Amino acid sequence: MSGYAQGDLTSLNGNFKKVYGDYEKAVPENVMLMKEVGFSTAERIGEKYVHGVELTRSHGWTMASSTATPNLNAPVSRESKLAEVDGYQSIMRSRISYIAANRAKGGEASFLTETQATVEELRVSHMERLEVLALYGQEGLATVSSVSGDAITMTQGSWAEGIWAGAENMKVDVYSAAGVFRGTKQILSVGFDTKILTLNSGEGSNVVATDVFFYHGGSATTEYAGISKILSNTGTLFGINAATYALWAAPTTTLLSVPVVLKDILSVDGRSRARGGKGDKTVICHHATFVDLVNDIESARTFSGSDQYKGNQVERGTQSLKLYSPSGVMTIKVHDCVKRGDLFGLNLSKWKRIGSTDPTFKFNGSDQYFFDLENVAALELRSFADNAWFCTRPATGFRITGIAPST
Repeated sequence: MSGYAQGDLTSLNGNFKKVYGDYEKAVPENVMLMKEVGFSTAERIGEKYVHGVELTRSHGWTMASSTATPNLNAPVSRESKLAEVDGYQSIMRSRISYIAANRAKGGEASFLTETQATVEELRVSHMERLEVLALYGQEGLATVSSVSGDAITMTQGSWAEGIWAGAENMKVDVYSAAGVFRGTKQILSVGFDTKILTLNSGEGSNVVATDVFFYHGGSATTEYAGISKILSNTGTLFGINAATYALWAAPTTTLLSVPVVLKDILSVDGRSRARGGKGDKTVICHHATFVDLVNDIESARTFSGSDQYKGNQVERGTQSLKLYSPSGVMTIKVHDCVKRGDLFGLNLSKWKRIGSTDPTFKFNGSDQYFFDLENVAALELRSFADNAWFCTRPATGFRITGIAPST
């Protein structure tokens, strides 16, 4: 064993609690969905979390004229069921060298200097991965279009720049479209403009078109269901069959490889409204789709007035779009991890993040944050989470696929 002094380890754990005691409450700025949908613990039965959902209305209905003495029709009670949601563990690891650990023993100031970058990066990386899984858990990060040696070109529709930012050296697991494991690969470089992921030498030999990339250790069975999976479900999910209960299936639209326009969004939103989807929604899309939607709005506007043109400058641009519909207000935003082919409409009041814990550095309630590594002169720091995403009524949201942005 490496044998880092126990007294020094105790001191480091104490400093960590003092310096970062409230840090776990902070949500990184670029983690949109986890910020909007708060975490809540849920009742657990066995290995699953359970949540009650309403699936039908009451239908015990009788009518008659004012002079009749009607026989009452039989009651037909509303149906509710307990949805069963699997919680999924995720652990992110990092480490600091003995040298950095020794320098951090000087007090809170020196501890912060030596550990801040590592702690912040570890938490941000963990939260960002959970954010990606919130969108595409069980479906994968991208789909292969073509292969040339170790250069893997991903399909246009499955590409999201935010998923691959800083992904050099990241390991991924590759599966066939049928779920056959191809192996664990490591990314050498990322071509954002070309949508090419270059793997380490020789690792592209058994990768073929239609294969799907997952985070290392991820798959259709080891990740929680993300928004894309939940909104596209037509079968049994969380123990409830969408083919039996219409409120368990979200309305979807598939475009024929064309840009999305505002009427597409209004159309599919109208279908959600009929299933109880009234209320304001957050619509998230790829930045190229956002540009198309801005152009769609701009082309329909008449520009005049002092609010747009001034004597010495022109003010243009927007951070979000507001679209008014019979259902409510839709606020359209860019999400860096939404793929080019997708757009999601979410009534966020119907979404939950449930489990036993959001990402935490504390294990089993103890104040031990650093772990002495064997055979390596370093201390390990871990971030742990146990959670899943869940929607109480998927029909209140919607999904558009098959989008091909114009840029």
